[in-house]
Amino acid sequence: MLEEIVGEIEDEFDTSSHPSLVAEGESYRVNGLYPMHDLREKLGLMRLEMGDVDTLNGYIVQQLGRWPRVGDVVDLGNYRAQVVTVAQNGRERCCFTPVAADGPNGAEEK
Repeated sequence: MLEEIVGEIEDEFDTSSHPSLVAEGESYRVNGLYPMHDLREKLGLMRLEMGDVDTLNGYIVQQLGRWPRVGDVVDLGNYRAQVVTVAQNGRERCCFTPVAADGPNGAEEK
């Protein structure tokens, strides 16, 4: 009943808000709560400077200097992250697409 009045409330039973990284060919769909240290490791972005942020959402806000909007683009090493959705709670979902192949495997060399 409370959710009908104030909107979605997260609790331990909600699974849709858990961080996720889903491969789609050479691209990825990434939840805004995804930890940046995991993202750096999985996508070979070890040279990426994160600053004081823990999540993809925090990194995007830091890079843009404002809350993200659908269609915003942020470069992360050899990937371009485009904001696909933005929820009322400020968490977005992004699509990561490779933009260049600098290393032998198409990812930034470590």
